[in-house]
Amino acid sequence: MSFEADLSSDTVRAIAVPGQALAVLPPFQAARGVLEDVVETNVFPQPTASGGFTVAFHASATSVFTAAAAQNIPIITLTPVTIDQVQSLAISADAKARITTALQAGKDVVVPTQGPTIEGKPAIAWYEIDPITGDTVGVGEDGAHQELIFYAGVSLLFVSSLILFRSSAGAIAGDAHV
Repeated sequence: MSFEADLSSDTVRAIAVPGQALAVLPPFQAARGVLEDVVETNVFPQPTASGGFTVAFHASATSVFTAAAAQNIPIITLTPVTIDQVQSLAISADAKARITTALQAGKDVVVPTQGPTIEGKPAIAWYEIDPITGDTVGVGEDGAHQELIFYAGVSLLFVSSLILFRSSAGAIAGDAHV
């Protein structure tokens, strides 16, 4: 038995404030995509096996890039123009095929030149970036996009903020009537 959740698209429409340069939008979207992966990695760590169930290891882009930096593995940015460099990466054939597909679709890819070792196992993940919008998503070796958990975190944050705001607004309104 297995269970997996994968949300490959969570596009957020960013709008610049009147008078603000539109050039700020792609970097915002890129930072948002990386932040989603960081949140997922840090808030929801890998589960452990229990009760006879085996848990498959899935490295997030954040954990792969952190391990690559610690192991002095260079990071490369690939574009559709540099697609021929995919074959020089020391990663699995599946990962190369998925990266090639992303590049053929017009995306840019940021990836370590080889998979770092995480918890004693080789791992690879990368960021796919839409060069026009800046939309960025972390992609694992199996092609999974790890975005669903971000929605749970954002929803919880929103509800908590709403409750806090309502409580504060009520307290302020109550103070005003004293």
